[in-house]
Amino acid sequence: AEEAAEEAEEEEEEEEAEESSSSSGSSSSPGEFKAGQLARAKFHDDGKFYTVKIKKDNGDDTFDIIWAEDGAEDTANLEDLREQDKAFKKGDLVVAKCAQDGKRYTATFVKADGEGRTTVAWLEDGSEEDVLLDDVFPQKKKFKVGQAVEAKFPDDGEFYGAKVLKDLGKGKYSVEWDEDGDGPSELLVDDLRIPRVDIETFSVGQKLQGTILRVAPFGAFVDVGAWSDGLIHVSKMS
Repeated sequence: AEEAAEEAEEEEEEEEAEESSSSSGSSSSPGEFKAGQLARAKFHDDGKFYTVKIKKDNGDDTFDIIWAEDGAEDTANLEDLREQDKAFKKGDLVVAKCAQDGKRYTATFVKADGEGRTTVAWLEDGSEEDVLLDDVFPQKKKFKVGQAVEAKFPDDGEFYGAKVLKDLGKGKYSVEWDEDGDGPSELLVDDLRIPRVDIETFSVGQKLQGTILRVAPFGAFVDVGAWSDGLIHVSKMS
């Protein structure tokens, strides 16, 4: 169960921002597009939207496009295009997908190349990597001073109870460990999470705030702070 919770924590940045950029992006209205600008186009194999560069307006509500991921050229109808509204600035804290293991980690935004690719610097070691704009999201995870958390202990990589002592800025926190009061320890935001609880602690009708982890045809999986994910059936989603 603990391993599953850690995996859920690593994926929690696949939140509403990502889902609105992909699966639910089709509900937005098309905008106006010009040659040279970035947009998002529907990939019909999976129905999701991915970053493209507008190559040419054909004047008949179709556009020649270049997919950011592989540089392939294609043609898209106006109804299958959406605005690309991600606008990161140098130094912004973001969450990006690492090519080495496919997991998401916190980084600082370095630059965009205007073709749908970006450069980020990983918070852990400062090394830089080129990442698709589609795989970069705002880092929204924050913790308050005095908040009870679970933190990854550097010596064994396991999560233990702790308390936030100070927000050090730039995605770093100072924490004190519950078990023996040792500290402070300086940790990255990726190494902190909301304490897990048993699903039995919730009651029917109780309202919870959660983070969308992933979307399936039948609904959305949500992290509500329990050892197992919650599921919102598609019939309950608007």
